[in-house]
Amino acid sequence: MTAYEIAEQWQKDYTTTPLQERIDWHTKNGLIFITPQLFVIAFETYFDKEQEDIDMETTSPNAWFIELAASSDRTMPIRNIMQVLTKKNDWVLWCRRGINSLHSYNWDKLARKVGL
Repeated sequence: MTAYEIAEQWQKDYTTTPLQERIDWHTKNGLIFITPQLFVIAFETYFDKEQEDIDMETTSPNAWFIELAASSDRTMPIRNIMQVLTKKNDWVLWCRRGINSLHSYNWDKLARKVGL
């Protein structure tokens, strides 16, 4: 399966929103990266580490929120994902497997950990 097909299946399994609707939103408000091997949709946001809260309406983003990512070999290559983000921010954020538990990582620490 391609990364897109895996992302599409995940979308069907965990939510009622069609994948194309999410892609359309990110076309205007975020980042889309799709190859047969890697699928990423993400957007910039403001992250308040102390409150563990994000502000999607911000004009001063300091984080990338990876909304959906998939790879054709079914690994989650954060190194590859970070390489397609268009600029460095202070934080990289995501939730796993449809669970609303926010994972937050300092960009520099995560970059060192994955060899960037």
